[in-house]
Amino acid sequence: MIIDSHTHIYEPEFDEDRDNVVQRALQVGVEHCILPNIDLQSVDRVCQTAMQYPHFCSIAMGLHPTSVDKDWEDQLNSIYTYLHKLPLVAIGEVGMDLYWDQSYIIQQRAALEKQISWALELDLPLILHSRDAIAETIGCIRRADSQGKSSGVFHSFTGTEKDLDSILALPNYMVGINGVLTFKKSSLSGFIGKIPLDRLLVETDAPYLAPVPRRGKRNEPAYCTYILEHLSKIFGVQISDIAQQTTENAIRLFRLFKKK
Repeated sequence: MIIDSHTHIYEPEFDEDRDNVVQRALQVGVEHCILPNIDLQSVDRVCQTAMQYPHFCSIAMGLHPTSVDKDWEDQLNSIYTYLHKLPLVAIGEVGMDLYWDQSYIIQQRAALEKQISWALELDLPLILHSRDAIAETIGCIRRADSQGKSSGVFHSFTGTEKDLDSILALPNYMVGINGVLTFKKSSLSGFIGKIPLDRLLVETDAPYLAPVPRRGKRNEPAYCTYILEHLSKIFGVQISDIAQQTTENAIRLFRLFKKK
């Protein structure tokens, strides 16, 4: 069994063949995935997809940092109303992004710290987006969670070895690895072997970041297998062992498959 810990198959890119995408995933052993929300407008798509594939999808809810703008507080207030209505497994996708636009950095910081408080209130893990902002993101965690009770995953890790060390210093946080690992210019393979296997998650971030040999195409959960193949070489273990460990990690972090 494989779990895609971060995918957006609710996006319009999958509207014409979503059933086939799910079937292709199941055929290669990807039996479950996590659907992180992005903004208020995507809530309905997330919920509809999870209802259509209840055994395949679990939901996370949050405001993506690149969706933080002048109405961020109104969006947060509206998203908060869903937190007690939906069977969530995480708060996400939330975080900081200093790659695209830094004009809302203060608002991004405030939005993240508010959503960290949601995670603590509901005892849910965080799914963190931290592009070019790992230090900023960790700073928010330390301010909003002074007692160190929060948990989560730094999804789509593309940082430096120093960044990785900073994440690993947070004992309750995991690292999500996706197709970027397979890219020719990626340096990740040189140091991610230091990630403890019990803190590693595999993800696609579909429809984005398709791994080699599918790079440039639309990504999908079935392509977890390419990422696992690379991870098995780095860690020197069988693909089946990496698949089993990352699945166990996802089940533990998100508390999946527990009877309500």
